[in-house]
Amino acid sequence: MKRAILGGLVLAALSAAARADDKRALVEVDKEVITVDNLRSTADGLGPRGAMMVSNPVQRRQLVEQMVDNRLVAREAAAKGLEDGADYKRMLGEARVNILANLYQRKVLAEGLTDAKVEAFFKANQKQFAQKKVHASHIQVKDEAEAKRVQAEAAAPGADFAALAKRYSQAAGASKGGDLGWFGRGRMLPEFEDAAFACPVGLCPQPVKTQFGWHVIKVHEVKGGDEVAFAAVKDQVKQAYERKLKEDLVAQLRQKAKIAVHEEALRDFKL
Repeated sequence: MKRAILGGLVLAALSAAARADDKRALVEVDKEVITVDNLRSTADGLGPRGAMMVSNPVQRRQLVEQMVDNRLVAREAAAKGLEDGADYKRMLGEARVNILANLYQRKVLAEGLTDAKVEAFFKANQKQFAQKKVHASHIQVKDEAEAKRVQAEAAAPGADFAALAKRYSQAAGASKGGDLGWFGRGRMLPEFEDAAFACPVGLCPQPVKTQFGWHVIKVHEVKGGDEVAFAAVKDQVKQAYERKLKEDLVAQLRQKAKIAVHEEALRDFKL
């Protein structure tokens, strides 16, 4: 996470408003000049990895050397007429799409990722960033009727929850007694997570339905709490809000568009 945060900071610095040294030459390849701006654009296109590379003097030089090599090879490719080929035009079209999508996402983030909005997002989702963790087991069954029957057996005095999980559960961890180990928020399906985190130590009062079926849940231990200071998790909150902005943007655009997937063509695709 620290690397991603550092990468974002370096990338933001590199992508700031044009600087006086943007056109400063770094390398000359015959008569072609590789500038500071060229390096910034190349790093930009590599995302967090590029940002980390240019922040390291050794890797920065390696990246510039790679840029030199690419220009030499590209120059030879152009001399051989590859710019007129169908492959070049097809790949250029996809590159244009990716560049425009990246630029627009940045514009949306620049406008929406303000300190005030990040803090508001934290206040609305504080529990998501807390350090509370739960150790729980579950028994997954196919329908509500069976879940209620297993729930009643699990609630009986002296019931062995692990043995019941081995007997009834359809989940992958049934052989281990349904033990899920320790988990924090964001690891499980929302319905399951909400029930487990709201439940005191012991058998949760009701089975819970998720997309995988019905779950009888037993909480073994709880550690940590739901209280957390914004300053302690600000970087984590900012990353989560950035993901949300991107997801919301795509969801809105998908809602406006008519998208038809040709399943047969997709299934039969081969390189």
